[in-house]
Amino acid sequence: WYAASKRNAAMVRQLPGLIDGLVRLITIGNSLGSAFHTAVPGVERPLFDVLERANQLNRAGMELDASLFYVARLYRFRELDVVAAVIGVALRFGGRSDMVLERMAGFMRDLQQAREELHALSAEVRLSAWILALLPIFVAGFIVIFNNAMFMGMWDDASGKKMLLGAVFLQVAGSFWLYRMAKSV
Repeated sequence: WYAASKRNAAMVRQLPGLIDGLVRLITIGNSLGSAFHTAVPGVERPLFDVLERANQLNRAGMELDASLFYVARLYRFRELDVVAAVIGVALRFGGRSDMVLERMAGFMRDLQQAREELHALSAEVRLSAWILALLPIFVAGFIVIFNNAMFMGMWDDASGKKMLLGAVFLQVAGSFWLYRMAKSV
């Protein structure tokens, strides 16, 4: 899961560059299909693997937009779905696909920048959650190491044992709550 999400994030970062290359090739007079076939070899991995598969499907007879839709669903790459929709409309109805693709590339860059800013701004919240979750564990460890008699006295007492087990339960519940809260930011 982690490797797939990392690969997907790298492909999202590479996609605006591909779209810019398509726009340049369309602007100088290439058709959309020709521009796509010309732009794919210049793309780096991991996006190259996805686009090369779509390219092979297109060469085998599948429409370009259909091959992009197929590959986007196969790799769970939603952004490529949007590009495939624009290419499909351009192939069927014509129009200024270069302008739409150029705006889409700008939007993708702005969206990526906003995600990175949000991630940076939420780092303080995540760090605070880690500190709040680990601090009671360190304090308990400190008490066990330096005042073990008090801990063992609580453990031997019935009500003390209930308090210690309750503290462990509250620590686990609080850590889970902090994790969920930091994850939502």
